[in-house]
Amino acid sequence: MGAVEARYAEALLSLSQTSGDADAAEAALLALGRLYSRSAELRGFLLNPAVAARVRAETLLLALGANEPTDDCDSLLARFLRLLADKGRLGLLPAIADEYQKAKARHRNLLRVVIRSAERLDDKTVGVLLEKYRRQYGAAAAEAENIVDASLLGGICVQIGDTRIDDTLKGRFAELSKLLSAAVTS
Repeated sequence: MGAVEARYAEALLSLSQTSGDADAAEAALLALGRLYSRSAELRGFLLNPAVAARVRAETLLLALGANEPTDDCDSLLARFLRLLADKGRLGLLPAIADEYQKAKARHRNLLRVVIRSAERLDDKTVGVLLEKYRRQYGAAAAEAENIVDASLLGGICVQIGDTRIDDTLKGRFAELSKLLSAAVTS
C-alpha cells in the first residue's frame, strides 16, 4: 500500500475517533471497498471524469443504504467521500479501507493475526495462539481470522503484519526441496 492511502486512512481515523464513529467508519469503508472491488460497472462509474464528483460520492452513500443524500448531508463519511471524489481518489477505496483497519488496530494496540490452516481450528487452539502472539508482541488484545486452505496439507501459517510464520507441511516440503537442490548443485 502507498503513503497516500495511509494518510487518508489516518486522517479519517483521527476524525472518526474524535466523533466516536471509528467502528462505523470502518464498517462503511470495508463495505465500500468490497463493492468497489466486486463491481466493474461501479468502478467504471466512479472513475468516469464526465460524472460530477459530488454525484459519484452521493452514489456511494446510496449504495451504503443512506437515505436520499441532500445538500445538508454533512456526515463525516459523506465529507470524506466527497473529498476522495474531488481529488480523483475513489479508486483508492479498497486500499484506504485496508489501511484504516491497520491504523485502527495500531491505535488500539490490537494485534491482527491471520491463521491459515488445512482445516478450521477450534476456538481453544485459536485462543492459545492468540495469547501466545499477544504476549510476544506486547499487544493489549488480539483478534484472529482463520482461513481454511486445503492446499496446505497440514500445519498452520501465521501472518502478523509483514511477518509470516510458515509451519505447514507444504512449507516444510518447499524448504526441504530447496535444501536438496542446493546440496545437489554444490
